[in-house]
Amino acid sequence: MIEPPVSGRKVFLRVVMQGDYDTIRMVESSGKNQLLYRHKGTTPSPEEFVARLWAGVLAQFMVCEKSTGRPVGIVAAYGADFRNGHAHLASIVFPEHVGLGWPLEGTELFIDYLFETFDFRKLYGETSSVVMRTFPSVLSDVGREEGRLVGHERFKGELIDKVILAVYREDWANRRQPISGPSKLGAALRAGFHSAQSVEDVVGGDSEEPSDGIRQ
Repeated sequence: MIEPPVSGRKVFLRVVMQGDYDTIRMVESSGKNQLLYRHKGTTPSPEEFVARLWAGVLAQFMVCEKSTGRPVGIVAAYGADFRNGHAHLASIVFPEHVGLGWPLEGTELFIDYLFETFDFRKLYGETSSVVMRTFPSVLSDVGREEGRLVGHERFKGELIDKVILAVYREDWANRRQPISGPSKLGAALRAGFHSAQSVEDVVGGDSEEPSDGIRQ
């Protein structure tokens, strides 16, 4: 077996293969993801889907469970600006693993990888005001709010804000726990997820974000 480029306590990251395309497409088109993730309700052709999947991408990995090898999510960095020292971060946890917490170790490993491999000052991610209300401690643990587009998107008849977060290199170095330890980000997410009135509050009727991650 080829050694994965990044490995943690419960997950490892591996490169995206052609055989993953159907799985990724099914995840991105399932439930609320179809409306709110990459394609915003459109249904691109198979060829266009693959083109969009790699458009502007610097690095992209499948997040896989160590004990089984099965994919549980995907992480990507895109829109890299090396002159100014930043890039955009996207992550999604597959629907059957939403709320478990531990798959978010993949996002932590990916942030480590980006800061260790490239000379970025910060990484940008986008989320919504709905998710910020549901998981305030989780997202504040990830990064700083650097921008908010008020009433930017319509979801289920409600105008919601687009929130831009930034993960700074120095902040991440100070808060990141050893890889041998449990995921702090995952633990915080589980607490927020279980404190919601119901799963529907997070992944159903009121939430823009159907995954555990930051989206593009």
